[in-house]
Amino acid sequence: MSEVMVTARICQLGLHASQTEDLDSVAREMLRIAVEVSGATFAGLATTDMLHQEVVLRWAASSEGGTLPEGARRYLGCGLAGRAAKRPGVLSLEDLPATKDLETWLPGMLSSLAIPLQVGEGVVGILCLESPIAGRLRADGAWLEELTRSLSMAIRNLRSVEVGRHRLNQLMVLGEVSRIITSTMDLDVLLQRTADCVREQLGYQIVGIGLVDDDTGRVIHCAASSEHPMPLPIGHKQAVGEGVTGEVVKTGRSILVGDVRHHDNYVMLSPNVRSELCAPLRDGTRTFGFLDAESDTPYAFDAEDRSLLEMVAEHMSQAISNARSLKQIGRLRKDMTSMLVHDLRSPLGVVLTSLEVLRMALVRQGMTERLRVLDAAQSASEEMLILVSGLLDLNKLEAGEFPVRPRMCQPHEIVRSVIGRLSVVAAARQVSLEAAPTDGAPAAMLDVDLITRVLENLAANGLKYTPEGGRVLIAVEPASSEVTAGSLPGCGAALLFTVSDNGPEIPSEARDRIFEMFATAEPRRSDVRHSTGLGLAFCKRAVEAHGGSIWLACDGASGNRFQFLLPHNRPEASAGTRS
Repeated sequence: MSEVMVTARICQLGLHASQTEDLDSVAREMLRIAVEVSGATFAGLATTDMLHQEVVLRWAASSEGGTLPEGARRYLGCGLAGRAAKRPGVLSLEDLPATKDLETWLPGMLSSLAIPLQVGEGVVGILCLESPIAGRLRADGAWLEELTRSLSMAIRNLRSVEVGRHRLNQLMVLGEVSRIITSTMDLDVLLQRTADCVREQLGYQIVGIGLVDDDTGRVIHCAASSEHPMPLPIGHKQAVGEGVTGEVVKTGRSILVGDVRHHDNYVMLSPNVRSELCAPLRDGTRTFGFLDAESDTPYAFDAEDRSLLEMVAEHMSQAISNARSLKQIGRLRKDMTSMLVHDLRSPLGVVLTSLEVLRMALVRQGMTERLRVLDAAQSASEEMLILVSGLLDLNKLEAGEFPVRPRMCQPHEIVRSVIGRLSVVAAARQVSLEAAPTDGAPAAMLDVDLITRVLENLAANGLKYTPEGGRVLIAVEPASSEVTAGSLPGCGAALLFTVSDNGPEIPSEARDRIFEMFATAEPRRSDVRHSTGLGLAFCKRAVEAHGGSIWLACDGASGNRFQFLLPHNRPEASAGTRS
């Protein structure tokens, strides 16, 4: 092939390179042509990495085949390619004294050219030609000039595409992070979802998030996401200034570590990590945490990764700060609620005891009319005690501090006990409170006190909203296999408790949230407000602490029907669990 034809072919490839993002195939074809025309054994194209002060061999071709050192690196100023990146003009082995660093990409080369590829005043790459025959290669010819020009423009276009892709990636990641931080105010959920999102969207191997504990002043690793299954340091604590992440929290500035083995302040938590990038989480001028990325490959991150992670960290900082504040407010609210409820419990007990003494006196004196007033007061006090006790234990259940102590018992005895305890309330409201006739439920392992109070809450709620002359029915029976499979898959035998009333129906749009704390529901056909904000929340936590499930059954019948399912046998004592 003549030089004119070679030059035309290279020009054609250069035009194609300017119109495609696939530089890989174009570069390899150009290097193959260079090998054929120059008589070189090896041709390689290296690009400059100014962040790490290196040149990286990206593409290579050889007349002899075999494994080529693609991906190999040279520090700027080292080896023929590294030296060529720091000086203008073509560099050859013959230009250097024998005492200089003459390292080529392939061993045993006696003739080599390193030609800098420039865009403007900057070197973007180096074209390398190598041969084992001394004096074989010459830096002349129109084809070589066209080759270097085309490769320079191709690398420039490639970097423009990479910058555009990087900016698009920024927008995608920020959009996804925005969706996450606006979807929840639960701090733990927010942190884990964000860590997963950043890792998946950016293709990082490990992403972690840590926050400063205001009480201890130490940095705690709160969330982590890994590409591969591995032990992650969730809950690890370290001093501010200790390790890369602690250093970021201390200085408030991001840090990029190309190789952690050469970083004096590196603390090894995952043995395979080789490079790390960490950005601060800030609230104004105060740094309160970090967003960290790690890789098992040295120099896995560059300046673009750094700017992107800083942007993501800045974007999520305010959301995390707000969620932390909300969590602190919630903790204070629970603490205050517990104190108030604890203080109310004792006087309510005194009131109930006094009312019972007064009732006995009125019965002895035959004052029937006054007993009605006393029954109303006693009924209201009983309901208030149920509410107060439920709220206090609800906080304990949420905190995992309420022990569940199951023992073998007869479920129908629990139902009978609840009916007896609420008989005064039912009589005062002129509502029938009954146990539904069943075939009998077998003995089961239950926390009698806790399940008694669950039934009390449900029955008291039914009595409160059932009109005079209505009925509240409590039933317990062995659950059918269909009900058990639908609510507690894999449970085996279970007990089904049902509390039904014929009061105003809870609207369908409120049925999904009535078991949440402080949730309320407006009945469809009544001006009475269903204040279900505490009793039902307690019921849900208590049932789930037993490994069970609770729901409001909707079958088109009038009134409301609450049901909960409990495993038939739960022989071990367990602590109350968080819901």
